[in-house]
Amino acid sequence: MSSKHIRLADIAEEAGVTIAAVSMALRNSPQISAATREKIQALAKKMNYLPDAAARALASKGAENRRGAMGAIGLLASEYIIQSESGKRSLQHSTRVWRNACERTGYSLDEFIVSKRKADQRRLNDILQNRGITGLLVTCPHESVRDWALDWDHFAAVARTSASDDPFLHSVASTSFHDAFTATKAVIDAGYKRPGIYFPDPVFSVWVGGYEAAVIRSLPDCIIPPLTLSSLSREERLPRLKEWIKQEQPDVIISNHGRRMLEELQELGMKVPEDIGYCALDVGANSALLSGLSQRRDVAYQTMVDLLNGMLMRNETGPPEVPMVVQVASTWNKGKTLHYRRKRKG
Repeated sequence: MSSKHIRLADIAEEAGVTIAAVSMALRNSPQISAATREKIQALAKKMNYLPDAAARALASKGAENRRGAMGAIGLLASEYIIQSESGKRSLQHSTRVWRNACERTGYSLDEFIVSKRKADQRRLNDILQNRGITGLLVTCPHESVRDWALDWDHFAAVARTSASDDPFLHSVASTSFHDAFTATKAVIDAGYKRPGIYFPDPVFSVWVGGYEAAVIRSLPDCIIPPLTLSSLSREERLPRLKEWIKQEQPDVIISNHGRRMLEELQELGMKVPEDIGYCALDVGANSALLSGLSQRRDVAYQTMVDLLNGMLMRNETGPPEVPMVVQVASTWNKGKTLHYRRKRKG
């Protein structure tokens, strides 16, 4: 290569990718596949690429000096999330991941709980504007933020929500249909013949379509009616679960109920996976134990920050004319709650 100063644009042209892709690859961003990252990094080395001197000087100051250099981002979490202890723990973990993603991009993170009361929402709107916060990360599972009493035209915002039937902001979400299809196909490939799907809360019923599609493809005569229980206590759910298992005789249960599903099966005197298999649609922090899907929140949260950063750089505020929904696929986690009677396909 010549001795001229190599730019990101030169690497992008040589690799046949965008400048943004080169930038993310050189930062080891999870948004770029490992193969593409390695290809771009090897090409950059071959072309004798060196970061800009000013950028190297900034980097040498240390992470503590970079944090917040781009200003503060507000994290708005719906009051709905903290109504349970598990929700509080989940939010605490998610906040740490978001904060790390913000700091890697040069922002600090301020957290706010959004009350259901309109007066409180209006006060929050004033607080955000008084602090000069224009970028928002919004987490509001199972509800729409459209009616929150915020001056949305003042903010750039990206949401983490499953309320995809009412798109309002750009959002990042898990692939509910695809996840259920993948999980169901995985248990069928493992040798199970009567998979059943169970949702303690009907808001998750969007997964049923993926379950049915996978069963129809491989076991068309074995569709089990989903069990969906709403607003029932644990004591009320257990007899219904027991009766459903007795009547439908699933050999494996697919559910979003996390470790609690395993505990409820054990309370019913069933050994997992000896008596019945369990496939979790979100293994969460229980990856060493639960078989099922790992929802890549780390990737989803970094993607939210990257989207928001781009909007702020372009000075884009207000609800978008065409809201985007970026879906992040989950990955399979082997765990210990399934028997693998035969090798999984694909």
